[in-house]
Amino acid sequence: MGVLNRKLYRTMLRNWGQALAVAAVMLCGVAMYISMGSAFENLQVTRDTFYAEYRFSDFFVSAERVPSTAVRRLETIPGVREVRGRVVQDVNLNVEDSDQPRTGRLISMPDRRIPVLNDVHLVSGRYFDEGRPNQTILSEQFAAANDVEVGDAVSVLVENRRHTLRVVGIGISPEYVYMIPGLQSLYPIPERFGVLWVPESFTDMAMDMRGASNDIIGTVDDPRELGPILDRIDAMLDGYGVHATTKAEDQISNMIVSEEINQMRAMARVIPTLFMGIAAAILLVLLNRMVRQERTEIGLLKAFGYSNWTVSGYYVRYALLLAAAGCAGGVAVGQWLARGLGEVYVLYFQFPALVMQLHPNLLISAILISVVSALLGALSAARHAAAIHPAESMRPEAPRHAHRMWLERFAVFWRSLSFTWKMIVRNVGRNQFRAVINVGGVMMATGLLLIGLVFIDSVYHMMDFQFREVQREDMRIIFTTELPESALREMARFEGVRQAEPMLQYPFELRSGWRTHDTAILGFAPDGELRRLLDVEGQPVRIEGKGVILSEALARELQVSAGDTIEIEPLMGRVTRKHDVVVRRVVQEYLGMSAYMDLEMLSRLLETPYAINAVLLRVEEGAAPRLSSVMNDVPAMATVEDAEQNRADFEETMAENIVLTSTFLVGFAGVIAFSIIYNSTVVSLLERQRELASLRVLGFTKQEVGAIMYQENFLLGGLGILVGLPFGALLGRSFLRTLDTEMYRIPYYAETSSFVFTAVLVAGFIVLANLAVRRRIQRLDMVEVLKSRE
Repeated sequence: MGVLNRKLYRTMLRNWGQALAVAAVMLCGVAMYISMGSAFENLQVTRDTFYAEYRFSDFFVSAERVPSTAVRRLETIPGVREVRGRVVQDVNLNVEDSDQPRTGRLISMPDRRIPVLNDVHLVSGRYFDEGRPNQTILSEQFAAANDVEVGDAVSVLVENRRHTLRVVGIGISPEYVYMIPGLQSLYPIPERFGVLWVPESFTDMAMDMRGASNDIIGTVDDPRELGPILDRIDAMLDGYGVHATTKAEDQISNMIVSEEINQMRAMARVIPTLFMGIAAAILLVLLNRMVRQERTEIGLLKAFGYSNWTVSGYYVRYALLLAAAGCAGGVAVGQWLARGLGEVYVLYFQFPALVMQLHPNLLISAILISVVSALLGALSAARHAAAIHPAESMRPEAPRHAHRMWLERFAVFWRSLSFTWKMIVRNVGRNQFRAVINVGGVMMATGLLLIGLVFIDSVYHMMDFQFREVQREDMRIIFTTELPESALREMARFEGVRQAEPMLQYPFELRSGWRTHDTAILGFAPDGELRRLLDVEGQPVRIEGKGVILSEALARELQVSAGDTIEIEPLMGRVTRKHDVVVRRVVQEYLGMSAYMDLEMLSRLLETPYAINAVLLRVEEGAAPRLSSVMNDVPAMATVEDAEQNRADFEETMAENIVLTSTFLVGFAGVIAFSIIYNSTVVSLLERQRELASLRVLGFTKQEVGAIMYQENFLLGGLGILVGLPFGALLGRSFLRTLDTEMYRIPYYAETSSFVFTAVLVAGFIVLANLAVRRRIQRLDMVEVLKSRE
């Protein structure tokens, strides 16, 4: 072992605490990069493999009734590779030993197992027996949540008739990796929504769909040509009541999975960079202090013939050694965290098997990031070591500052400071770079922790706004078809119903110039109270008269505002006439992109005096479960939604996320704050040990001497927290904006308690750092320090 290698080994042992703190920050940065990078790589590979093996469609067309001959003609369109017609229908679903209704989605499959688009992967059980239509393959999440096994029976209400289906298999499909029924849902609720793949012979019998379909899926040769192809499909199916055409990228499940992948990719690039920047800053302070402390040794080494490159390389090797330790630990921890994220994905995403592997490109990138951050931290110290002349190193370094601080010019303020605080303020002013590093590190830790809390607050605020301010009904009853006003009166007569209000939901294409968007226009009564709209200022908006009311996101999509005129066209039914309507108001809405009209006005556009296809109910406390059971066999009933149960399920899901998110953020924020304060305090102690020892000789107690260091840390830490709170709020706003999608928009909202909790927790980390360095202060040897040469 060479001289410099022995010196490096001894320095590491002597300063193991500082080295460990730097390595820990690097470890966190690499761990986050590996975990997030592995998460999005694994998820992407898993998704692409599942989609390819089970033939995920490139487009989806929803219609009223399309004959098989028309479906087959679509394959003659240039660029269309394969087309499949099927039947898709939402139904009321019941399981054995439970009278609570669930929502089921019937999807027809060939009676005999053949490769088809959007095929089903069987987790257990088998495929259908030919000649037995009353069978089903049930979605895995729903089966697990409701304790349904192969061989059990479920019942569905189809066309006002109840059918019993025998479960022959449990499966998953690329079409429902993320199991939600529509845009109004944020999280999967497996207890209340399931998919039932049934034989085509069953839908032929139960829905009279022999030789026809209401949903068409297909693949194309070049997805880039999908737009013109869908236009051709629209034209060829004109007259068959096309509701909507959807690209694979806009399909709900695929869109959510893809957004998750993109978000993880972005976070894997940004957040680890913050950690590595902090690690480089800590190394910069630490190694520059080492160079000043070892000034004489550097001169002696050069006098004995060691070159500038060799001496400078010693400090570079010190930094690279810490980077190697941090990188090795970060890869191990990152893989462990990636597995944890994989377990979270399993809760929400349904795949046959989630790929879990270490990707070589991530490993190479992690090593490069670690090396670059270490070099950035070491190059300044290496340059200073190279600049030291052997002869000059034999005498003390000249003082860097020899002037009064600007605060000393304020005589009244300066005289009001105690002797201790004057020392603290002067030391901060004379080591401004180190002070900036301290404040910046604590600011980063504060901001990182606050981002997670702001996200949680904002999601809860969004759900409060949606379920308490906008959707104020206790239950929503959805029918299979449009019904007259008498259906509303029938719903109001049920025992326990306090209030019933009508609703009409109908798909339209909205057009403004060349911009179009397919969405549902919701019709409500002008005097309704259960569905309330609020404008962007939070004031109630009455739904009445002519014109349409748009959500803010939809208005932005169409580039229109109040007073503009848009064109609307029904997407289903016999009515195809287009209408020009005026945008009356723009309202605040966080879920979906909907439009609203007066119910009677909307009915007249559909050429009927009055129609409803849903009813909103306010019920007596505790009556919702009983009413759900009673409504199981109501004619024309499609689904029954319990708003309070949906909210409870959401909060349960959020609670699981909060525990995981909080653990990650508290741990990483703690490492940053602790490492910054600990390293800075040790460096400051080494620089000022003669000064502190002199104070001990003058009669200061160990506690009073220690207080100088502690109070300086709390001053800089307090400044970091004060700056970090608005910094975190700003980052939180930016982060939430990146999450905006067609499905939801999360508004920025932060509780005061989140700011208080963040400040207290970061202050706690600062206290821990002070306690860690306290022993070194207590063991300060006055005699040895004062004997040393300045």
